[in-house]
Amino acid sequence: MKVQSTGNHSKLRAGVSTLEMLIALSVFTVSTSAALLVSFGSQSILTDTQTNNEALAKSHTDLENLRALSRQDFSSIISSATTTDGIYSKTIAVTDLTPCSKQVVSTITWNAEKLRHVSIKLSTDLGDVAGTLAVGGDCASTPPTSPWDNPQTFASDTLSPGKPTTLDALNKIVYFGGDHAPYFFIADTRSATQGQSSGLFVPFSNGFDAGAPIDALDAIQWRDPSTGNMKTYVFAAMDTQTNQLKVIDATDIHKPVLVATKSLDDPAIPAPQRVDESHSAPLTRTLYYYNGNLYLGLERTNGPELQVFNVSTPSNPIRLGSREMNHNVKDIIVKNNLAYMAMTVSDGNDKELDILNVSNPGAITPPFVNGQPETWGYNAAGTEDGLTISLTGNTIYLGRDKSTTPSEPNFLILDVSHPTGTIPLLGSYYIDKEALGEVRVAGRFAFMTSISNSSQEFRVLDISKNPPEAVATPYNFGNNVGKGFDYEPDFIYATSQATPNFQIVYSP
Repeated sequence: MKVQSTGNHSKLRAGVSTLEMLIALSVFTVSTSAALLVSFGSQSILTDTQTNNEALAKSHTDLENLRALSRQDFSSIISSATTTDGIYSKTIAVTDLTPCSKQVVSTITWNAEKLRHVSIKLSTDLGDVAGTLAVGGDCASTPPTSPWDNPQTFASDTLSPGKPTTLDALNKIVYFGGDHAPYFFIADTRSATQGQSSGLFVPFSNGFDAGAPIDALDAIQWRDPSTGNMKTYVFAAMDTQTNQLKVIDATDIHKPVLVATKSLDDPAIPAPQRVDESHSAPLTRTLYYYNGNLYLGLERTNGPELQVFNVSTPSNPIRLGSREMNHNVKDIIVKNNLAYMAMTVSDGNDKELDILNVSNPGAITPPFVNGQPETWGYNAAGTEDGLTISLTGNTIYLGRDKSTTPSEPNFLILDVSHPTGTIPLLGSYYIDKEALGEVRVAGRFAFMTSISNSSQEFRVLDISKNPPEAVATPYNFGNNVGKGFDYEPDFIYATSQATPNFQIVYSP
C-alpha cells in the first residue's frame, strides 16, 4: 500500500529545516564572536605587555642615568617634579639615607584601555664614593635597620686612668681623647659581644703618650700614593697654649705614633691672621677633615677662630688660611666648598648657623662688611647658641643650647639647598631646658645627646614626621660628655663621666 504525504507533513519538514538553519546560524554567530573576543583579547594583552616593557625600560634608563650622574655630582641627585614622556608620566623621588647614600625611586604611570590606571615602580640605592673618600671613609653607608625604640647597652668598658673628653668611631675602631696621661686611647669593638663589660680598650706596646689633654678628634683612612697602602691618621686638637694640633698615625692600634705637631701662633703668619697665644689660649673645639684639608674651629680668641690646613700628606700639615669669626665655633661640617658652622651668639641678630665659601682658604668669602665678618646662614628665634650640626643631603640639623620656651626650639631642621640665600625652616622640636651636645642623622632617625640633663641624655627622634616625634623614652648614659658621641650602623658610641665611661648602645 502506498503512503502519500499530507500537507501537515510538508509543513513539519519545512519547520524542522528552518529550525536547523537558525541553530546553524546561531552556532556560527557564537563561534565568530568567540574568535573575535580571543583576537581582541590577545591584542589587548599584547599591547599591555608592550607598554609595560617600554615603561620598564624608561624607568631603568632613568635610574642608570642618575647613577652615572651621582658619580660626578652626588649632591645633584634630588627629587624632581612629574614630567611627561608620550603617554607616560614620570616621577623621581629621592630620599637621603645617610650623608653618603640615597634611595632613588622611579615611578612611571599611564592609562591603559578602558581608562585603567597602570604604574610601575623601580628603586635603587646610590652611594657617594667620592664623598666618602673626601671625609676619609668616616661616613655611614647604610641607614639603621633597627626601629630604635628600645635603646640598651650592648657592651661597655671603663677608660682608666682619667676621664674621656671626646671620641670618634671609624669602622668600629673608636679613638678617644682623655684628661689624664696618656691622653689618647683606642678601643677595638669589632669583636664586641653583647654584655661585654671589659677588654675593649687596647694596650699600647710602645708606651705612646699624646702629652696633653685632647679636646676634639677626627680619624680618617688615607691611601699612601707611593705604596698604595691604607693608613689611619687621627687629628687631635690639644687643650694647650701652644702646639694645638697633633697628628697621630694609628694604623697599628697597638703602636700609635706622633707624626706631626703644629702651633696656631706661627711667626711666619702675618699678625692679623694668626692666633696670638700670649694673650689667650686658643681652644680648638671642633675638627673636620674634608678632601685633603683640615678645618679647626676655635673658642673666641685673639685671632681667627676658623683655621684651615692642607693635610693631603697628613704627616706634613700646611696652613692655608683663616677667618675671623668673632664668636665661638662649636661644630663644623664641610661639603662642596662650603663650611657649615654651629656658632655661639652674643645678641639676637647673630646667626646660630654660619656658612662660608672655603674654596679658596686664603680668601674665604663672603668678605667682611664694615670691618665685621659677614656670613651666609640662619638666625633662629631667641639667643640660644648653636652647639652642633649634622648634614644629610641638602638638610642641616642644628642643635642649640637649652631654651626655656617652645617658641625657641633647640632642634631645628633647615633647608640649605640654596645656602647663599634665604634658608627655610623645615621643622623643629623642643626639648625642655636641655642643651644638645651632639646630633647624628641616619635614615629617618636623629640621634642626639643632652649635656644639661644627667638622667635623660640620649634621645631618638623620627624626623620623617613633621613635626618630629620621639621614638623611645630618653636613655641615661651617666653624665654624657658633649663631644663624646658617634654613630655607625647600627650602634651608638658614647662616653660619660660615670662608670662605665664608654658604652656601646643598640636597640634589639
